Amino acid sequence: MRSYSRKSLEVVSLNAAGGDIVGGIPTGDIIKTKYGELPTGTFGKWIVNELAKDLYFEGLPFAIVAPEQYDVDQETRIQRINTWNFVKVSLCITIDIHQNNDFVLINGNARNRSAEYGNHLQKELTALEDHFETAITDVNYSDENFYPILKKVDAPSFLVSFGVESNPEILLNDYFHENVIICLRNAIELCMKSDHGLKGKS
Repeated sequence: MRSYSRKSLEVVSLNAAGGDIVGGIPTGDIIKTKYGELPTGTFGKWIVNELAKDLYFEGLPFAIVAPEQYDVDQETRIQRINTWNFVKVSLCITIDIHQNNDFVLINGNARNRSAEYGNHLQKELTALEDHFETAITDVNYSDENFYPILKKVDAPSFLVSFGVESNPEILLNDYFHENVIICLRNAIELCMKSDHGLKGKS
């Protein structure tokens, strides 16, 4: 397990956008697959929770924005990211899905080191193109004002939205989940290395 200094990228915040199942009732939008209906936020929570396990075992500092088993409004999430006690959020990644096309869309905010972190994120996610019928867009920094999770967050923040227009069943594919997590973990580790460097060895 690698260890990082306290002066490294202190906390990566992980956020799952969209609705979920609250009290047995779906909230937010629903994705229809041939296996049944899936709340949009469920995929994001799967990815966030499994990614958190990977980061934990790698010794990479993280915080889940909304670990509750119920829906947490966006303003509360943003407040947490900006004002957490004892930790500083240096990078925020939000996972979402959309049905407009089959692209993985990456939107980011313009903050110090956003371009550097965004390059790592985009480059690592392009690995998905080799195994799945999807394309990864360049990071878009021009639409920050349309997304509160970008506009109102102080740290570099990225909204990664997976397109499932022609193949919503991919959201239930464990191999897809595994590859998404690997790409995100690799990007986060690159951000840490580029920020302050590693302290200690594996």
